[in-house]
Amino acid sequence: MIGQHRLRRLYPRTLRGRLALIALVTSVLWIAVLTTVFNLALDRRLHAQADEVLRTRAEAVAATVDARPDGRLTVREPAEDQALDAGVWIYEGGRAIELPPNVPSALQRQADALVGRGTRFAETTSPSATRFYALPVAAPPVAGGGSEAGGGGETANGGEAAGGGQAGTVVTSVSLDPYVSTADTALAGSIALSLVLLGGVYLLSRLVVRRALRPVGDMSAQAAEWSKAGVAERFGEGGRPAELVSLAANLDELLDRLAAVLRHEQRQAADISHELRTPLARITAETEWLARRPRTADEQRASHEAIASAAATMGRICETLLSEARTRTGQTPGSCDVLALAYELARRGHRRCLRGAGRTHPEPAAGQRPPLCRAHGVDRVRGGGGHGTGDRRRRRARSP
Repeated sequence: MIGQHRLRRLYPRTLRGRLALIALVTSVLWIAVLTTVFNLALDRRLHAQADEVLRTRAEAVAATVDARPDGRLTVREPAEDQALDAGVWIYEGGRAIELPPNVPSALQRQADALVGRGTRFAETTSPSATRFYALPVAAPPVAGGGSEAGGGGETANGGEAAGGGQAGTVVTSVSLDPYVSTADTALAGSIALSLVLLGGVYLLSRLVVRRALRPVGDMSAQAAEWSKAGVAERFGEGGRPAELVSLAANLDELLDRLAAVLRHEQRQAADISHELRTPLARITAETEWLARRPRTADEQRASHEAIASAAATMGRICETLLSEARTRTGQTPGSCDVLALAYELARRGHRRCLRGAGRTHPEPAAGQRPPLCRAHGVDRVRGGGGHGTGDRRRRRARSP
């Protein structure tokens, strides 16, 4: 639990930090793969170069060795042969006739182990990393047939040691310390370069993500200012990426619907206040009139009826409003073009008037206001406030 809590605290909380972390982790994986592949390929290449050096030196030394018919080897000493003598053993049979000066015993044992075993590579780490290569020296062919091959394999003259057998062996060695040092240097350099590259990728990712999310921050700041000031502003489409344009359009639509809801609630509250004002005023007036002085039974009965009628009117108003609220459950009021709506309603009313009167009349052109249908008394468009729904009976005159 403690470890999970620490990991959760280390995990970035901002979207910018999370995106930068994802880019960093992806870069780490790719760079680790590329670094590993590069160093493995370099290591194989360095080993191939070392083997090529050993093979070239062995062939050059073998070219100076002649095999006699009696099995003896003759070594021709060329001038300036110090480069060839370094790390070179020449064996006649199993006896070393040429060996490097001051050779460590571990290297000598490894060279002796390669004698008479054909062409092969070997490697030792004591006293230092050293690689060996053994090249057989073929004996001259025997007249009238061939003897059994002593070791077989590739020989110095490029053929097979199957004619006269193997007369000797040339062993060459090379220290792997320079190659290991080169591989280590390349590994350290690639790791350092990877770290620098990862740091640059992380910083660049944060910079790019911050610039990409800057319009979102601007939209958030605008929304905060509009919320404080109550300004009926909208985001619009100006200067934003395509993804944020869609977001801004959706937010504008949401704000429009919220504004429509607020306007509807305000208008409904005003309607309720207006509708209930008249019956409440009547109840108040009747109550004050009864409490002012003693009244006769007829007067009290009339006043009670007026109060009951006003209360019934209030009940009908409340029932109507509750029924309207129930029928509008789940419906969000929107907005519309009032002038276009009025034109459409007038056009439909005009068409119904003509059908009811049995007459035909050309349809009004687009944008042209249709004539009012006075045959049915449609001479004005009333609002949806429901004014005048209370009791319209004329209040009787009362003595004070």
